[in-house]
Amino acid sequence: MNKPSLRERILEAADTIARERGVANLTLDLVAEQAAVSKGGLLYHFTTKEALLAGMVERSLDRYRSLLHAAIERHGDDYRGYLKASVIARKDCNEGTESSRAFFAAAANFPQMPERARDDVHTHFERLRSDPKRFESAAIISLALDGLHFLELLQLSPFSSQEREALLKRLFELADEM
Repeated sequence: MNKPSLRERILEAADTIARERGVANLTLDLVAEQAAVSKGGLLYHFTTKEALLAGMVERSLDRYRSLLHAAIERHGDDYRGYLKASVIARKDCNEGTESSRAFFAAAANFPQMPERARDDVHTHFERLRSDPKRFESAAIISLALDGLHFLELLQLSPFSSQEREALLKRLFELADEM
């Protein structure tokens, strides 16, 4: 197995701190300590906290895209396959909510940062619009996934893990019926 790059170690350390202590307590000094790297080594990769948050956001978006592409490989690139892949990718991506929390912090502090996410959302909904007869139902499935994700992200979810799995299973079934 490949040893993670220094950049990946730094991002992993930042994710750990964000998860354990909250994004508000994420400092470059703490990240350097957690990653077992000098402050200079950290600053070589991320010159500011904003740059570090941007790196965390990019990593989160890359992870989602990778999961989506893998799910598309399994379920096909047609309308139904894409929608099912979206459900699977969101379900699998929810494991790393610390990166999503970093994304929220970045968006709140640096509004220009989530441009790539905005582009991804627009691209997703344009793809759903490609079939006007199925668009509303597909959009509802997508919005339900987002709602579940944001409730979990904000630690407001009223659902048990069994209920969450049942909801995701039902959303997948609805996507399969499209």
